[in-house]
Amino acid sequence: MNPFLLLSAVFGLSVMGLHGAEPTWFRIHNRWYPNESLGEDQGKAVCKEARGDAYLWRTETRNGRTRLFNKATGHALQADAGVSLCATADSSNAAQAWTLETVSGPWVGLRSNASGWLNIEHRLGGPESDMTVKPTEQDRWSGQWELLYAGGSRPLVPGRISVTSPAYGGDIASATTIELAAPGLKQIAVSGWAEGKKVDLTSVALDAEGRGHFRFDPSAFPKGPLTLKLQGSGDVAKDICYLQLYHTAGKARATTDKLPPGAEGMKLAFSDEFDKPLSISRDGKGATYAAHKPGGGDFSGIPFSDFEGASNPFSQRDGFLRIRADETKNSTGLLSSLRMDGTGFTAKAPCYFECRFIAQTAPGTWPAFWIMTADTWKGMKTPVDELDVIEAYGGEGPGQPNAPGYEITSHYWNQGPDGAKDTSQPGLHKQVLLPTLPGASGASWYEDFHTYGVKVGLDDTIYYCDGIEVGRHPTAKLSREQPFFFFINLAIGGTSGWKKDLSRYGGIADMYVDFVKVYHGGK
Repeated sequence: MNPFLLLSAVFGLSVMGLHGAEPTWFRIHNRWYPNESLGEDQGKAVCKEARGDAYLWRTETRNGRTRLFNKATGHALQADAGVSLCATADSSNAAQAWTLETVSGPWVGLRSNASGWLNIEHRLGGPESDMTVKPTEQDRWSGQWELLYAGGSRPLVPGRISVTSPAYGGDIASATTIELAAPGLKQIAVSGWAEGKKVDLTSVALDAEGRGHFRFDPSAFPKGPLTLKLQGSGDVAKDICYLQLYHTAGKARATTDKLPPGAEGMKLAFSDEFDKPLSISRDGKGATYAAHKPGGGDFSGIPFSDFEGASNPFSQRDGFLRIRADETKNSTGLLSSLRMDGTGFTAKAPCYFECRFIAQTAPGTWPAFWIMTADTWKGMKTPVDELDVIEAYGGEGPGQPNAPGYEITSHYWNQGPDGAKDTSQPGLHKQVLLPTLPGASGASWYEDFHTYGVKVGLDDTIYYCDGIEVGRHPTAKLSREQPFFFFINLAIGGTSGWKKDLSRYGGIADMYVDFVKVYHGGK
């Protein structure tokens, strides 16, 4: 399905490219003969199995009327007494104005303001504009067309907020103008979170094309990553975009030396505040972390990549670890405190693991902090326990998780009858709704930093968020007997089952980790 045309018809707008950027070019093909595309040959409109610039078009919409311009000649598609031709562009010529109306899914009808619907019903080698009845899902497929993106600027999607400047994931040091494009919307409310406090910033009234801007002063936000929530509305459409930026000039975030509730009576056994050069290798050899799952089973739709490689997803900045998922490089990242050979950092019950991070929400983003028992390195069929301290699923809108909270899940792998998953031991599968969690700030996992922790005691396993208990269950057998190690990762799609699409955010998504700590001992 082509969402650009489906939405354009709903809101009475055509797709637009980025303001001032290269035009967006489309190949327009017919539903009846899908291998044939609309083109121009010596001033005549044609529909053939052909490619090249003569078969590419850009759109321009004003006041609900669309004109189509050929890439090779610059001519406009024109209806003339039921026949279609291509002529010198003339904004005053009503025969060059078309209305796009959705028929079904990505298929639209092109209705001339001077005659009828564009079609190839009579198979004359070129399209005609003499069809007087609107095509439907059941008939007149010869009068149905799909615009397929073929080059130039990625199109803006009507009904969807796009930030055209600054770049997603970019740096900001002082007051900066944020440029917005959201065809089909009228208003965008802007807010953010600064160290646990919500900040309502402004409301932007968009012009007739859905464009607007605001001046953002980040001085109230600490140094490091921040997220702005852009919530838009129109007569019909609604949309939310999350703009993640990096504030380079703010004050350092507040820290505390207070012992976490889950670590009471324990001593610090491991701490990484990511203020030193990163120590990562593919298998963990000679380093603190491995970049892949010991024992096999990498699970991200965009592959976990190596620190040493050209697609390295890891970087260190101002005391943060950044894991960047990049669709262009086809890379994202995972850290394991256990090496592929079974060595590395582990801690045995009673112990407490915690990690503090923020991550981007987008379709398919799947940030997580989780622990497993150390026999994991022996292979995928080895009996092990897995405790998911946080699994968060990104993406908002129809068909997306729409999850401001996160999941906690316990798994007892290969311990049941015939080596299946053991479901007889008590465990936990729970969603933690951050905006309504008593005692919490109200910010979601993608809006502000949170600290996620788990205490594996000899009797109970207890889960925490920002020091608040959010769930517990009796400690499982292997959890009492074997040491645990930890993972930090930003998976994209893969075995989560959610489709991945980072296109709104320039093909990237960032996870920033403030620290990971482990405590051990006590009761």
